[in-house]
Amino acid sequence: MSIEFNQTMNTSFNYSTLINKTNVDIYIKPAMGREDAKDFQIENLNLTWNVTSFKNATLQIKLYFYSTLEISPLKIQDTIVFHVK
Repeated sequence: MSIEFNQTMNTSFNYSTLINKTNVDIYIKPAMGREDAKDFQIENLNLTWNVTSFKNATLQIKLYFYSTLEISPLKIQDTIVFHVK
C-alpha cells in the first residue's frame, strides 16, 4: 500500500518506532453492509502490516491478508482504513 502526502515529509526519524500498531490501525471496512450477512466472518478480513519505507512524500506499507479471497469479493470494493490514533 502506498500513501502519498501532498508535500515532502520529515522522514529523518526511525519511522518503525512511530508508525506501528500502537499508533496506527489499518483494517478493512466491508462494502455494502456484507458484514451483516449471517455467514459473514469478520476474522477473514484480518491483516497484519509493516512499514517498508518512508521517503520524501511516500509511505510504503506491506499488507499481509489472512484470507485474500475474502477481500472485495463484490463489484463494489471494500475500503482499507488507515487510522492514526
